[in-house]
Amino acid sequence: MPNKISEQQKKQAALYICNALSITAKRKIEQELKTNSDLQDYIDELKSAIETTQSFSTIGPSKEFLQGSRNLLRGRIQDLNNKKSANSLLSNILDKIKSGVILITKKRQPVWAIAAYLIIGLLVGRLLLSPSGDKPIDISNLVKIDMNKLIQSGVLSDLRIDQSTLSQSTVKLVSHTDNKFNVSGNVNDQNIKQILYYLLLNDDNIDNRYQAGKQIKRITPNSESRMVLISSILSEINLRVKLQSMETLSRYQSSPDIINACKRILLDDRDHEMRLESLNILENNLSSDLIPLLEIVSKMDDDDSVRDKANELLTELQKPISIENNEVTR
Repeated sequence: MPNKISEQQKKQAALYICNALSITAKRKIEQELKTNSDLQDYIDELKSAIETTQSFSTIGPSKEFLQGSRNLLRGRIQDLNNKKSANSLLSNILDKIKSGVILITKKRQPVWAIAAYLIIGLLVGRLLLSPSGDKPIDISNLVKIDMNKLIQSGVLSDLRIDQSTLSQSTVKLVSHTDNKFNVSGNVNDQNIKQILYYLLLNDDNIDNRYQAGKQIKRITPNSESRMVLISSILSEINLRVKLQSMETLSRYQSSPDIINACKRILLDDRDHEMRLESLNILENNLSSDLIPLLEIVSKMDDDDSVRDKANELLTELQKPISIENNEVTR
């Protein structure tokens, strides 16, 4: 990084590549670029940093992760279709029961007979609307669950995470509407992890996504959980859920995809708290290639705390290397 240019020149350079200078100022800096190679190098580095960061949206997940996401999407669509079918079926059953009651009353049936018919009708409806028959859904003994079937069963759309009566190493998943689905297990169990990943990325309920992220925090870090958390911080709309995923990622060992995600957040995320958290993660992974990005953020971010933090990291990176005890032993 060139050190022979002034702070004012650096600021003008950042505004220049963002096309934010007046015509006069733009012509002035373009004229200066013809004779100032240090300024030209600095602008080239800034452009390179922005182009590199813009490519972070194409983080390459594994084929398994992509296939899993496709399966989850298909399952979500199937789940919605199942709900529509169930509502339509329930409506038909109620219409038939209503018609039956009218017919029965016309024939002057005894009261006990009418009550019996109603009970039979409701029981038939209950049986028809039960997606899994009489067998309870049990995943505790399966080597690997079929997430497609589990999603299509509808139970994942209304799960509640309950840990009130369990130890810190286990989690209990209970369905609001299907008491047949009630499973508990260690958070590091593969089946439990898959369900928690699904809830964090797909559940409509914000509190459920937050609770799923809270449990994922206790999972032993692995590449799959890392990709799920990165997906969360890049796609989640709720700040509380995003910050929790970010805090969990900060405990993971540094990796290129985490660094790239932090850079993307630093430039694109609207929440200054998220940008500040990304700087906290980058602070533990300082390298000279961060300098152009930190230059931009330190001058152009709209939040004082973010600019100050970026400046602090920039100063740390640009400190001259002091050589102590450099005596040559012969």
